[in-house]
Amino acid sequence: MPERRRHPVRRVVGIVVLAALAALVAFSLYTVWNTWFRYDDAADFQGTWTSSEGATVTIDGSQIRLSDDVAYSYTLDTQAKTITFTFGTSEGHASYRFNENRTRIVLDEDAGTDWPVVLHLQKDDVLDAASDEVPSGVTVLARSGD
Repeated sequence: MPERRRHPVRRVVGIVVLAALAALVAFSLYTVWNTWFRYDDAADFQGTWTSSEGATVTIDGSQIRLSDDVAYSYTLDTQAKTITFTFGTSEGHASYRFNENRTRIVLDEDAGTDWPVVLHLQKDDVLDAASDEVPSGVTVLARSGD
């Protein structure tokens, strides 16, 4: 019976493909963990923030307080990265995203969740924009003291 010869090129290609798939799976698992499981968005959302316009905003577990007499109730959907807020009978929706070190939040009322930016696969141009360059419908909050 003749001996079967193994093709070294096929073997190398197979190893490279398996390594690439393993890297893709590892990257995907890291991204999922980093986006949905690593942080507590509800806890990180709370605190005292300064808007890009210079206003102080205080957020607790249920309200966004703009002043002593103006507060919005809110709920977060941490899976969809959205916020729903109410003031009296009015209701609004926005997507939200944190910067890498969670010292800034972008609230975008005009667009849905920008997943490449949320997953940190694409640069978020709004985070470093001057206050007069922030698009209408977008609010940037910086944690006070940062």
